Amino acid sequence: MAHVLAIDNGSSSVRACVYDCNVQPLEHTAVQVHTGLQPNGSAHAATFVAAVEQAVDSCLEKYRQQFPTSNLAAVGLACFAMSMIGVDAEGEPVTDVLTYADTTSINEAKELQQEFQQKDLTEALRQATGVPLHTAYAPAQLTRLSVHSKDLFDRVRRWRTFASHLLSRWSGREAPVSFADASWTGLFNRVTLDWDSNMLNRLDLSSENLPEIKDYTTPVIGLHETYRKRWPELAEVPFFLGVPDGAAAHVGSGCCQGSQVSLTLGTSAAIRVLLPVDDTREPFIIPQGLWCYRLDAEWYLVGGALTDGGSIFEWAVRTFNVTDIDQLTEELSTKKPEDQHITVLPFLNGERSPGWNSESRLTMFGMTAKTTTADLVYGMLEGVSLRLKSILDLVKSLGPESTQIIVSGNALARSAPWRQITANVLQQPLLDCPFPEATCRGAAVFALRAVRQMQSNAVEGFDFSLPTSYRELCQADAALNEYYQEKHALQSALYDQLFGPHDHGVERQHSR
Repeated sequence: MAHVLAIDNGSSSVRACVYDCNVQPLEHTAVQVHTGLQPNGSAHAATFVAAVEQAVDSCLEKYRQQFPTSNLAAVGLACFAMSMIGVDAEGEPVTDVLTYADTTSINEAKELQQEFQQKDLTEALRQATGVPLHTAYAPAQLTRLSVHSKDLFDRVRRWRTFASHLLSRWSGREAPVSFADASWTGLFNRVTLDWDSNMLNRLDLSSENLPEIKDYTTPVIGLHETYRKRWPELAEVPFFLGVPDGAAAHVGSGCCQGSQVSLTLGTSAAIRVLLPVDDTREPFIIPQGLWCYRLDAEWYLVGGALTDGGSIFEWAVRTFNVTDIDQLTEELSTKKPEDQHITVLPFLNGERSPGWNSESRLTMFGMTAKTTTADLVYGMLEGVSLRLKSILDLVKSLGPESTQIIVSGNALARSAPWRQITANVLQQPLLDCPFPEATCRGAAVFALRAVRQMQSNAVEGFDFSLPTSYRELCQADAALNEYYQEKHALQSALYDQLFGPHDHGVERQHSR
């Protein structure tokens, strides 16, 4: 039976695991290596490279103990998105890894918005690239570097995504980047399937400064001599192009239909849905507040993300000096939503979807002398769930009203109160992702699909090894529908008062 090595390179840890051809993890092969972003939101290149390679080393060591003769047929790679790194002529890192969590390019994002607005190109650019001009994407960050670190910027001969950097390093030659990985940078045109010419011209870059773009099913075969010795069982095994972790988490959760929505709530949070590519029609109009990434030749991945998900709970535990998590969980479980009068805008690190306001900040409204730590934490969890409702309402405007919500992520997995709050806010039952480590599994799914396509050239969609049913985690309390409609309106009004109005998820139809 063929096996596949899956690597999940997240922003807080790296996971690696070997899966069989039915996308089941092999026992005792999973490993995790902890990492972390720097305070400015970037990643130290050498540290992250070392963490990924350590995870592969450890996983292969565990695998060899069970399988002295290797059955590895492919390697799948998922990587945190957005990620870009500048390298010199020898392929050595010149910059840190730029990431979605950047906190230093707010002014540059504003300047780009104003510049393209004056040319009446802002909306056309958003529809072309699928994303707004925001600090979470490469244009603002590259603009900042070109102005404030010009010497460093000028030393860069090529900009890679972190996934393409790893593949280039391991193979000893320049590796392509997948449609999906390129799409997450904000430099990719989802219609032409190439780097966006307007954005490249603005940044004074050419396609020579960026990797070639290919479908993720493109294999990179043949390791550099250093890695052939280090990982001999992978020497001639195809490494498929990296896919962003959000795409891997979605597919790894088993969400392969337009009526299936994945809700991931880990350090950050996101809601996503797959939409088919229809080359016979004009590309659909992306609603304000959402992003749209080109996954491959067949699919778009549409949705929205929050920078702060589980991170806000972790912050609260640290800041309020909570020493007994079990006791806090019990207190949260006994609270009645209608008795809570605190409204929270959960922005510790600015905002992505749906308002895309990098300057928004954590705001708590409605505290009194009687407010407890549990009240504040409850308000924060509820605040995140209400922002997810804004995103879900926009996603529903693009597809069928009847949706399944499949959830994954450690933040929800560890908190029954938060699961119930989220179900009540969304007014839909939450279904459990039956697969542990959905992102790592998604990397395996993508790799296995690519292998099968290489072998048969006749694979259609993500339609294998998927569950036919999901376990219901919790039901929504229909009696709270009106309450949460009002609470959502109150949160939206508070946002508008502080940061200016935007679309908070009012459902409407968009042309496709």
